[in-house]
Amino acid sequence: MFESSLCRPPHGSRQNAIRFCQHNLELFEQMYPHRKDRAKAIAVAKKGRPQLEVQMVQEHEQLAQRRPTGWPG
Repeated sequence: MFESSLCRPPHGSRQNAIRFCQHNLELFEQMYPHRKDRAKAIAVAKKGRPQLEVQMVQEHEQLAQRRPTGWPG
């Protein structure tokens, strides 16, 4: 699913890293209230992963639409 997103220019890779970091911080904030309830914390974490995947797929599709025809990726 993300193979082509790995072949991005450095600025694209940096943007991915920043978004991933932001997602992790947001997820941590959602998990923190459940820090003493392992099951709830895990449930929040599991819910967050598909959200990140959907976001990254959408961003990849948007990038592909903006990319001129004939460009790799």
